[in-house]
Amino acid sequence: MLEGLYAYAVAHELAARPGFKPKTPKAYVCLGQKGELLGVDLPPAEPVLCPDIGSAAQGPTKCNPLVEKALISLSSEKPQKREFFLQTLAEGEAYEPRFAVLRTALTTPETVEAINAALTEKKVKPGDIIGYKVDGDPLEGLDSWQGWWREYAAAQKGTPAKAAGRQRCLITGELAVPAATVPKVPGLRAVGGHSSGDAVLCFDKDSFCSYGRTQGANAPVSEEAITAVNAALNDLLNRQKAPALAGARWLHWYKSPLPQEMCDDLADLFDAWGGDVGRGEEDPATETDAPAGSGELPAGLFDLPSADGCPTPASADLLAETEARRQANALLHGVHTGSSPGSPLDNEYYILALSGAGGRMMVRAWQQGSFAQLQSALNAWWEDLALVSADGRSLLRRPRLGRISIRLLKPQSGGALSERMAKELAALEPQIILAILNGGPLPDQAAAKALQTIRSRMLGSEGTDEKRESIPDAVACQLLKAWLRRKNTTTKGGCPMQPTLNPEYPSAAYHCGRMMAVYAAIQARALGNVGAGVLQRYYTSASTTPALVLGRLSSLCQHHLAKLDNPGLARWYEGLLGEISQNLTPPLPVTLDLRGQSEFALGYYQQRAALNAPRKAADAENSDA
Repeated sequence: MLEGLYAYAVAHELAARPGFKPKTPKAYVCLGQKGELLGVDLPPAEPVLCPDIGSAAQGPTKCNPLVEKALISLSSEKPQKREFFLQTLAEGEAYEPRFAVLRTALTTPETVEAINAALTEKKVKPGDIIGYKVDGDPLEGLDSWQGWWREYAAAQKGTPAKAAGRQRCLITGELAVPAATVPKVPGLRAVGGHSSGDAVLCFDKDSFCSYGRTQGANAPVSEEAITAVNAALNDLLNRQKAPALAGARWLHWYKSPLPQEMCDDLADLFDAWGGDVGRGEEDPATETDAPAGSGELPAGLFDLPSADGCPTPASADLLAETEARRQANALLHGVHTGSSPGSPLDNEYYILALSGAGGRMMVRAWQQGSFAQLQSALNAWWEDLALVSADGRSLLRRPRLGRISIRLLKPQSGGALSERMAKELAALEPQIILAILNGGPLPDQAAAKALQTIRSRMLGSEGTDEKRESIPDAVACQLLKAWLRRKNTTTKGGCPMQPTLNPEYPSAAYHCGRMMAVYAAIQARALGNVGAGVLQRYYTSASTTPALVLGRLSSLCQHHLAKLDNPGLARWYEGLLGEISQNLTPPLPVTLDLRGQSEFALGYYQQRAALNAPRKAADAENSDA
């Protein structure tokens, strides 16, 4: 893991030199050649490399020079640290004369007062990190003093008491004096991390030490190597904005950068909300995936091509996504047939899940492997999720992990989703992600929670203004389909679930769900919105004990058929019920287990989608026989 992060830092030129650390100042104080205040500049767009003395700056007497909190250099709140700041400038004047300009400004009370007033006007707080420019140049970016600083910083940090000799670095394999302590990296505060950052290696407790070694000697790493590792972590956590899922932040990278024409499926997988900022805090009770044409569809989600033949924005995205997937499949085929040596798929991927605990980084998951195998596993996942849309016109788009996770939460309103996911899914979601990456079976708990969501949302549909009955939640059904397909691959004689209605599917539970869907559709056609109808009264019991419920629904159905205005439509429904009955060999299942309940839900969903298909609905309405 550390070697992979080190290689990433080297490949992306992030390997900061010892004594330096990437930082982003909140503002720059601009000084003239004589130390006069010229103004306050905006911060840089990207982090800049700044001098840093590591953990020594956490003590009461030392600080980082040039780029530090405003209160240290511009107030007497921490006099010992301020004295160290000024002393460092004085010792560095021999290498960079502009250090003397800054020291003069900081020792002139009128200038310090003016600087503080200018920072307050720009809403820069005393605890914010600031930098200094002299004659237009940021001091930390000058090369003149950096050789002196490396030696100076090493002397300030000191060496471990019992590690004066060189040891083999665990990251590079080279002999080096091990770093006594490891600097902290920010970015894990949202998942339990400390506000000041967390260390990837930490030996501050006796239980972490062995054989009488102290601090970094327990896991020797050179300062140069661990600085590079921290730079990689900082880039992946903060600049790349690794997403937070179920109480951990998921980082991923590749041994070699992907070609521009290739789709980064891992980025799609871990992008929980599809880049929609703020979606992570919405109420799961209002977040829906309604069928196209129902009036509840979020705009653009299932957009079809426009009347003039030009694709709408959503369909254009779908076409681009399909083309990227086609190219990835073609590359995969080339790898399997040996026709494309040197393919971009001759690559490796790395996945790391991190959370924080008491200033330490906790590794929640780690995996690396072949990119070709990863692409195969992800393609299999998209195939397992493939499911017809509720309007019966096309396939649903693949859901983000965040949208799947919503369906795994307990049915309730209110509360921040990020906090609920971290609490309820901390153990389950990593299992799902690793099952996706390795092509393994999904945990049974995922199916049980998805069924719970389906029942909750369907029973909550009472009083809807829609003429048609509600259908099972589409994303929850996609998850159930993936769970069933992977369950069947591990069961002898299993038959994979298809994306669309399959009248030949060998499961009584599936056809019981189909029949329940037809009963609900007939009542909706005959009576319209009746409040607590067939669906609300009988869905839960029918999905668990169909033998006790479907007989009563069959009797009710005869009354509903008699009230249909179109005799041809009534005969069409009777024929459909007869076709479904041929797949139900008596006796009906008395109880359904988790697999049976999942097949029931998918049978209901796919049958409703088939009934909603425009051509079949029109044929049924116009039928005379």
